[in-house]
Formats: sequence, structure tokens, C-alpha cells
Amino acid sequence: MYNYVVTAHKPSSVVSATRGSISSPDETNLVLNKFSRIEIYTLVPGGLKSFKDVPVYGRIAAMQVYRPRGRDTDLLFVATEQQQYFVISYDERQHQLITETKGNMELRGGQVPHTGMMCALDPYCRLIGLIAYQVIPTLAILYADVHKHVSIKIYFVKIKEKEFAPGPLFKEDLDETTEFLIAVPKGGFLVVASKHITYYDNDFKSRTIHLKYKTAMRGVAAVDDDGSSYVFVGSHFGDSQLIRLRQTPNEQGVLLDVLDTFINLSPIVDFCVVNLERQGQGHIITCSGGTKDGSLRIIRNGVGITEQAVMEMPGITGVWSLRPYYDSPCDDTLVISLIGETRVLRLEEGEELQEVDEYAGFDMSQSTIATRNVVGNLLVQVTQHQVRLIDLDNRRLISQWDPPHNSKITVADINPSQVVIAISGGTLIYFQVQGIELVEINQRKLQYEIACMSINPLDPIQPESSSIVAVGLWTVVGVQVLRLPSLEIIADQPLEGVSMTRSVLLSTFENNHYLLAALGDGQLFHFILDPTTGRLSERKQLSLGTQPVMLTSFTSNGLSHVFAASDRPTVIYSSNKKLLYSNVNTKDVTYMCPFKPASMATSLVITHEGGLTIGSIDEIQKLHIRTILLNEMPRRICHQESTHTLGILTIRLNLNDDEENLRYFKILDDQTFEFYDSFEMQSNEDVHSLTSVKFDMKEDSPEYYVVGTSFTIQGEANASKGRILVFQVERNEFVCKLRLILQKEMRGAIYSCGPFYGKLLASVNGTVTVFEWKASEDGSTELIPLCNNKDFSLALRVVSRGHFILVGDLFRSISLLAYKESDKDNKSLEVIAKDNNPRWISSVEAFDDDEFIASDTNYDLITFRKNDDTADEDERRKLETNGFFHLGDSVNQIRHGSLAMNVSETEPVGISSELLYCTSSGAIGVIASIPEQKFKFLKKLEESIDKVIGSIGDLSHKDMKKGNKLYEARGFIDGDLIESFLDRSRSEMVQIAEECEMKVDELLKIVEELTRIH
Repeated sequence: MYNYVVTAHKPSSVVSATRGSISSPDETNLVLNKFSRIEIYTLVPGGLKSFKDVPVYGRIAAMQVYRPRGRDTDLLFVATEQQQYFVISYDERQHQLITETKGNMELRGGQVPHTGMMCALDPYCRLIGLIAYQVIPTLAILYADVHKHVSIKIYFVKIKEKEFAPGPLFKEDLDETTEFLIAVPKGGFLVVASKHITYYDNDFKSRTIHLKYKTAMRGVAAVDDDGSSYVFVGSHFGDSQLIRLRQTPNEQGVLLDVLDTFINLSPIVDFCVVNLERQGQGHIITCSGGTKDGSLRIIRNGVGITEQAVMEMPGITGVWSLRPYYDSPCDDTLVISLIGETRVLRLEEGEELQEVDEYAGFDMSQSTIATRNVVGNLLVQVTQHQVRLIDLDNRRLISQWDPPHNSKITVADINPSQVVIAISGGTLIYFQVQGIELVEINQRKLQYEIACMSINPLDPIQPESSSIVAVGLWTVVGVQVLRLPSLEIIADQPLEGVSMTRSVLLSTFENNHYLLAALGDGQLFHFILDPTTGRLSERKQLSLGTQPVMLTSFTSNGLSHVFAASDRPTVIYSSNKKLLYSNVNTKDVTYMCPFKPASMATSLVITHEGGLTIGSIDEIQKLHIRTILLNEMPRRICHQESTHTLGILTIRLNLNDDEENLRYFKILDDQTFEFYDSFEMQSNEDVHSLTSVKFDMKEDSPEYYVVGTSFTIQGEANASKGRILVFQVERNEFVCKLRLILQKEMRGAIYSCGPFYGKLLASVNGTVTVFEWKASEDGSTELIPLCNNKDFSLALRVVSRGHFILVGDLFRSISLLAYKESDKDNKSLEVIAKDNNPRWISSVEAFDDDEFIASDTNYDLITFRKNDDTADEDERRKLETNGFFHLGDSVNQIRHGSLAMNVSETEPVGISSELLYCTSSGAIGVIASIPEQKFKFLKKLEESIDKVIGSIGDLSHKDMKKGNKLYEARGFIDGDLIESFLDRSRSEMVQIAEECEMKVDELLKIVEELTRIH
């Protein structure tokens, strides 16, 4: 068993935050610690802009920005939980972070404090103080004594003597909820507790602000120079925010404005995978957040298009939107080209699209090749037989150009002041719109017929004209770039492939100019383009399907994007100077055009074999996340497809400490997320597990929700009492209600439960039990225990696979049970194999009948297999550990599921099965099983990338992935490292490819395909 592990959603919990000027002396940066990542943002007018996002091969324990003498930018000091440290700076010439120094703080026999490592900086940047071990006190320390009295100790540091001296005595006892200290730039410090914040000045005089609600802050940083205006508030239990402080209250009566919100999924304690849109794509619904910031997050891969109108119209060969006049901000016309004719839809009164018989000076009797609004309130239409210039004011034809006798126009492209066309024979002709005339400027016969072209303007200073034209040719697979007006060829780029170039596009993303070229077999190439010289560089290739791709540019939220219409339509966009690709939640798109009516934001018109669809588009991003606020802490979630409901277990925390928290089971609609009904638990009853069960294997048998609970009794180490609650959803056209069918008292906590062959499987403390459902003629019901196994300390997770049951024990690793029925109708649960290593398990799942995976509290992933190929009975009773990988994050749940659009997308990659996992830091990841040959290749690539690129802080990737174990990681590929290949420069890619003895483009294609699994 070999596995590819990759992060689909990066950790979003903010552990700590600080500010400095790292990127430039004149810029202000916000630096975020996100466990094993460092994110750096730049403060810009109105918010924050992402600057750098880098992985760290270790869990970040502390970080501090400082500026030594003689430097005009700040350095960043970072210490890890593995007792390593490093200092990094930004090199403006290389445009990357570099390691200035590194070291190891490991102390034999030293015990890391339970509070974790802490860091403080001398204001004069002479030293950094660390609490790395319990034997080393330093600077200002927040502590609790044996009686849980919280206070602060102050130490002075004698730099010359390298000694600590006791500081003034801090006489106050602090609130036991005090979490951390924050240094204030102008002197003194803040003490942050759950319901108040106290400021102590340099003389230890205090001033306290009381909070209306308990705080859940994890990190705070002043983003501007003195913290008087912009403040970043990082959170573990809710979204992080950039706020601006005010001198006077705003309209809501508060002294701050929220400028930006950063989505945070942490902690994810549970999730389910649901096909909400019935299109073969999985949606993840997570139980996220805590306290009053708890929420459900609906997450799916790619870009969603919400249908607003659908029209049957077979045979569409192109579609364009037009404005009523050149400077209009809105569109009012759709031009649809069909075989042998053109049809026009216009927005009339009532804002409905209606077909018109004639439009301005349009030739409706021919197919349209291209059309567009141009300067001077004119319109250009290109057909096979004419280039037509139309006056929109007078709605008439004012100029035209006809091709030579026996020639036809084959392709064309138009920008606001220029027109290029190709006629049969491979002749390229260039026009300009001059006043009310269409003027031919130049023409050139190329070697082959022209298949496609683009004259999209790239220069933002001259947005109405282009200095170049790009063309794709028939016969040879390649593209050419020609200078205007001379039509001199300044670039001739062959493309590797067996299919012809079908679409080219000039486009600009984040001030980088690109040439994109798509082939008839779904292959896409893109290059960085220098419009002045025509130089093409940083070539990349990927597959967008198997059918021809048509490229169209559009704008959403002020940013440029490209829509690639194909059998697997994709939106191409840029982030941090890197092109990214998001799947679209539809299939088999032939053409697309943006359409912006006055009544709505930008929509997309997409065409397919049977007609066209108009729809609104989601925000362009890799993963789309929707939030359902609960104001409670969600603990478990389950989908019941037969009733179209979601069941959730929640905890409502009371703000008053003397009131008990409330626990609920709730149901809501799986499409609208409207809450239907809830059931409140008893006093001191906690909620642990939730599942959906059919107690009859018939397809139309009723489905029930099952909830497992426990009661908290003071003085008990382990729960001695709990309940199994069985609910049925009663739903009709008007109402959806919960009905409690059965409650069964148990001697312990029901930590996990699930369906099992028409029965119920449950773990109660250290016992795993199979229950049978009995319904009497009088309508009463009962859960009858059939058999159990008591061979566990605390059975935290149970998962069934066929007649096998996988058990994850909190203290004693995993065991595999078999459910057996004898001839005499005796039933039993027998341990057939177990892992004898003492692991603290947090989640388990089965790949199949023979291969299993678990996560533990040391942030590891471990895979196991049955020893069926040995004759030794003792060996057969052992689960073999065949894979180990230190993830560096706490995994709370592993489930079967996929974020890919459908299973066929993973077939070229060689994926045999796929799991998803969620973590306490808010990360979502994919575990994909791969064949041995693929593993060996990716292992070599992984080692090559690590060798060529290195890491921030020069930390060892190999050491990080083995965690605190003596043996190295095995059986896993680090997908994050593999896919970082796409972020490298061309020269680095060449070095990596040489290490792998492959061509760069071959490697690019392989890695791009791997990204499609998430």
C-alpha cells in the first residue's frame, strides 16, 4: 500500500501574529504563524495583500520580528517545537526569503513546558529570550502555581554578565482564564483574560477593559507602526479579522470597523461528504469553530455557476455580448451564431431577453465569426463573406470589406480599435477603425492555414489597441507572434502534440503578460510573454480534458480571468504571480462569453450541444467555502439522504459561568440549510457520536438517526452512564419533525457508532457491541445486544468494512475484529489481528478489507495491513505497520470521499482509492492510494525537489516526516512538496528534471494531473 498525501485546504488557524518591514523598508508586513506555515502579508490601502506563503519543516513554536543595527529591513526569528531555530530575511534581488542563520536548542534531559515554547524580544534587538525548557526562566513570565494562582514574574537581563536578575515583585493575582501577554510598543504590556483585558504601564499601574463576551483570540498584531489604527486579530475558533480602530463610534455604535475577514475552518472536529448538486462532485460539510463562532462550512472544489436561464438552441457555433453604446458599463444584447444564420437576443422592458428579427446593420443571414463594440460608438461584425462596420447611433452599415473572389474569411478577432482576420490560403489581414472607416493596414501570407488568433490588448496604458497579434496554425502544431502593423514574425513557438492549435489568447494576470494556446485534444500551453521582443519563456503544459478548448477572457470583481470551454471547463486565474486552475461545476461547454446586464453582477453565458445557459458565477478560487453560522459549537455531523436532511450535535456555551452548557441534536435541510427541529439533552449529558442507520437491508426501509451520549458525574474518571437515542425524521410537504423512537441507557459513554448489516455497531467505554433492532406487534421497539468484545481501554472510533470492524483505542492503537455467526445462531466479535504498539489513536478508516489507516496524537499517519500471507498464527494476529508519515497536524477524522469532479478525473493519475481528512488547525487533506511504480517515481521526484530547492531555515524534510521516531517515513509521498514543483522557476525545474532524467514538460504534465485530485 502506497499513498499520496496532499493538502487541499491549508491550515487556517492563527497561532500567533507579528508585524514588521520585511519585504521593503517602506512597506509594513503582517506575519502569521499557522503551525507549519508562515504567511506574510503587505498592508495596502483598504486591507492586506498576500506577499509570501512558505512551509516550515516543523511545528512553529515561537516567532519574532527584529531589526539589527545596520539593516534597513526586519529579520524574522523562528523557533520550532523540535528545538530548532532559524532567522530569515527577504532578498529583493532574488525575490525570495533566505536563511541567514540557524541552530539547535536541544538540551538533554530538558523538559518542554506544558504551555509550549514562548519568545520575547529585547527592545534594542540585542537578544531574544526563550522559554524552551522548564529549567530556564526568562524575562516576563505568565505562570500558574500549584494552587492555580495566576501571576507574573519579572526578570532583568544583565547582558554583559549573561545573567538574570529578579525584577520588581508583581503582587496581583490574575484571573485564571488569563491566556497571554502582549507587549505594547510605547511601553508596558497587556494581560488578556477571557472576559477582560488589562494594561500595565512601565510603573505597573493598571487599567482594565471588561468584555461583553468571552474572547477566543489566539494572536494579535498591530499592523501599522504604532497600532493606533490597524489591528489584526487572529483566531483559532472563528474567522480572523483586520480591523481599524476609530476615535468615534460608527453607525453600529462600536469603535472599530472590520476591513477584511480571513476564513478559518479550525478546529474541524468532524465532517461528512455529500453530493449536494447531484453532479458527481463531493461537497465537504465541516463542524468548524468553537464557542459562539461555531459554524458549518460547505466546501467544494472549483467554481460554481448558478443557473438563471436556460434556452434550447442546438447547433451554436459562437456567442458574444454587446453593449448599447461603447462607454456603457452594461450589456443588453446577446449575439448567437448558428450554422448558416445569426440570432440576436435583447433585454427589453421587464429585463427579459427577447429575440429580435433585426439588429442595427447586422447580417442575420450568415454565421457570425466575431463581433464587438469598438470606439466611436461603432460595432464590427465579421462573417465568412464580409467585415462590417456598423454605426450604433444611426443603426446602419457605414463601411465594409469583402474578401477576394473565391476566398472566405475563416477566423477573426476584434479589440476596441483593431480587427484581424484570416482568409483561406493562410493570409492574415490587419485593419484599423479610423473614424467611421474600416481601413486595411497590412496583410501577410503565412506558410500554413490560420486556425485561431488573438489581438487582446496587454498594455494597461493603451487598453484599446495591441502591438502584437498571436496566431495558431493548421498543419503544424504551434503558435506565432507577429508585430503590428508590420506583421513581422517575432516569435515562432512549436508545441508538442498530435492535435492542432484550436485557440490562442493574449492575457495579463497581475502585471504579467501571457500567451495561452489550447489544442484540439484538451492540452493547454502557457508562456510568459514579452510583447516588445516576442520572447516566450516559462513554458508550462497541462490537460484540461480530451476535447478542443476555447479560451475567452472575462473580468470578475475587477480581476482578469480566462474561461477554458471544453469537456472539463476550467477557470484560469492568478494568485501570487502563479496561474491556478479551478474546475467549473458543469460539463461539455463549447463556448462562453461574459454578460453583464444592468440588473445583476457579471454573469456567464455558456453554450453546450443543446443550447445555452446564463448563470451567475461564484468568487473565483480553488475551494469555494460557504458558512452557516450556528452560534453554537458543532461536534458531530451526519447526512441522511432518504430524508434530505443533515443531523448535527451541538453545544451551546452559556456566557455566565454559573449556568450549565446545553447540548442538542438538530436537523436541517441538506439544500437550503434551513433548521427544522431540535432535541435538547438532559442536564449534564454530553454528546459524542452520531450516525444514520437502516435496521432492515431493504432499499425502501426507514432510516434512523442514532445519537450516543454520556453523563458527567463529579468524581468519575470514566463515564458510568450514557444513552443511545434513536430518532426518526417525519417529513411531509409542510413540516419536518424529529420523533424520539427509542432511548436505551448504557453503562458508559457511547464514543462511536455506525451502521452494520442492518444492525447498530457502538463502542461504550472499552466495549464494542453489535445491537439488533426488535420491533414488536404492539409498536414498541428495542435494541438487543447480540455480542460484544471488551478487549479495549477506551474504544474511541469504530469503523466497519464488510464483516470486519476496525477499532481505534485511545491508548492501545488499533484492532481488527470479525463478526461471526455459528450454525447454532451464536454470534461473536473476535479479535483477529491487532497492532501491539502503544499508540494514542485519534481516528481510523479502512482502505479495503486488508489495508487500514490511523492517525495518532503525535500528529502521525500510520497504515496497517493484515498478515494473511503467512502460515505463522502469531504473525497472522499482528497488524503489520507498512507505512508511516509525520503529518505535523492533529487529525480528528478520516472518511472516504473525493473533492474531484468525478472518479474519471483521477484515473489518469493511477488513483485506486481516496480518503479525506480534517485537522484541528483547519486543514483538509487528501490521502490517495497509488501503485508501486508511481510511488517509486514520485519518491525520486520528492528527493530531487528537496535536494534542489532546500527549505526555509535549512530544516530537514526527511527528519520532519519521521517525527520523533527513530525510523524514517515510508509508504507515503508528500504531495505538498511534489506540487511545489509548479511554483519553481524554469531554471529550478530544469535542475529537478535533470535529477529525474526527464524533460521539464513531461514532469509538468504529471504534477498538473496530480493536482486534479483536490
